[in-house]
Amino acid sequence: MTMNLFKLFRRKKEKVTAPVTVETTVQENITPEINERIFSDPEPPQNVQEPTSGSRLKRFLEKQYATIGYTEGYEYHSAEILEQKLKVLLAEFRQVADEAIDLRRQEVFELKKQRIDTRDLSPRLEEQLSLRIAELEANIARLELEKERSVEGEGLVMRCVHAYKEGFLRGNDCWHEIRLFAQPTGLF
Repeated sequence: MTMNLFKLFRRKKEKVTAPVTVETTVQENITPEINERIFSDPEPPQNVQEPTSGSRLKRFLEKQYATIGYTEGYEYHSAEILEQKLKVLLAEFRQVADEAIDLRRQEVFELKKQRIDTRDLSPRLEEQLSLRIAELEANIARLELEKERSVEGEGLVMRCVHAYKEGFLRGNDCWHEIRLFAQPTGLF
């Protein structure tokens, strides 16, 4: 009887292990269609750090000083570096203001020459040139006042200075927090 059981199991195996034929076909020239837009961006990266339109003074005042300060505060984290960077910022403002003043003075000079050349042609044109000259001279006076105020720690530039300083201090704080948390791990 035990032999019959073994024969029974053997028969089932034989039935299960019947030969199976599988046909496989190999294609040699398969080129999958891959959409290139998945892997590349046709748009170039855009920098948001510095605007490109307007005068140099306007670009100077519109920079993201809080972001610049944060990056430098995180990287350098020193009070001496902060003071040095603030002095550089103020000096750069004075230089940009000087360049703006020089450009306006050159324009005033050219307009005065033009006014002399057109004096007898049209009183209306002469008046328009005089108004433009007065406007430029007022701009020059305002820029010189801003330069003087920057030396005293006041004026337009202080908005940039305060934003930079706030960003620097936040970056410095972030570095110190990370250092405190990561110091036990041996990363710092």
